[in-house]
Amino acid sequence: MKKFRFMVLLALILCIGLTTPAYAGSTPFVDVQPGHWAYDAVSEAYHDKVMAGVEEDTFAPDDKITLAQFVTILTCAFYRDEVESSAASGAWYAKYYDVAMFHHLLDGIADNQHSYELLREDMAQIMYHVMDDQGVRFPDIQTLQAAESKIPDLETVNLDHSGAVLACYSLGLLSGMDIQGHFVPKAHMTRAQTAVVYTRLKQAVQQWGGSKANSPKTAESLPKVSFSAEYMSSPYYQALQNVALTGGVPAGYYCCCPFANRLWRGGCGKPVGWFLSWQQELYRVWALFWQQWFCMVF
Repeated sequence: MKKFRFMVLLALILCIGLTTPAYAGSTPFVDVQPGHWAYDAVSEAYHDKVMAGVEEDTFAPDDKITLAQFVTILTCAFYRDEVESSAASGAWYAKYYDVAMFHHLLDGIADNQHSYELLREDMAQIMYHVMDDQGVRFPDIQTLQAAESKIPDLETVNLDHSGAVLACYSLGLLSGMDIQGHFVPKAHMTRAQTAVVYTRLKQAVQQWGGSKANSPKTAESLPKVSFSAEYMSSPYYQALQNVALTGGVPAGYYCCCPFANRLWRGGCGKPVGWFLSWQQELYRVWALFWQQWFCMVF
């Protein structure tokens, strides 16, 4: 009899020890249950109070996410105190945009309208800006070049965003949409993907972040991407070498032609292993022509 009681007691102890508290990792969302590929990320984002459902019990994991929603999530996650103290008013997203603009999180995003449905390449660019602002140390050239070989469609990424995509891949924050590793830069971000991105970005900042860098970007803070010797010796590379720092024409120049100024924003070329198309070469020569003849030195 005593042996039987002992066995029952032992079984109860084991059951209690194996039972997970109901609140740990749980969510109220009926459409994101254990077994869903993004369940852990959605649960973490929900408990961190940076993401909520579209309804009380519905997360809508496959819904597209807008720029305003993405900005809200990231500013709540990394700049919550500043959001709460922001004096911006008006639209519901005003405080979040105010903080995002102050920290230059939307630099390089062509369409910063709040209703803009976020593309994956824009997501990578914003992630890069958050890490830069949070003092994350980026990989060296060799690591970036290794990441380049893992992205078969890297040449379809907006040239301005390619450095950010490489940095995110190198740090393990992003991966391909299929087994071949295609990034699919023009695909829209979903709510489930956003939850995953948030958790990885949070981990990166905690692991590699330092003191916040609110000062203007320097050459050391930009992704280090190598270029071919032929391209670096070309006149248009020499003229464009400061574009990554100024976001437009080289420092000290004012261009009176908006079209030419826009062409300047093509960046400093493509990483080693890429070849510029004749159209891109023509655009750069055209931009150089406008700079030489229609820009004034201050």
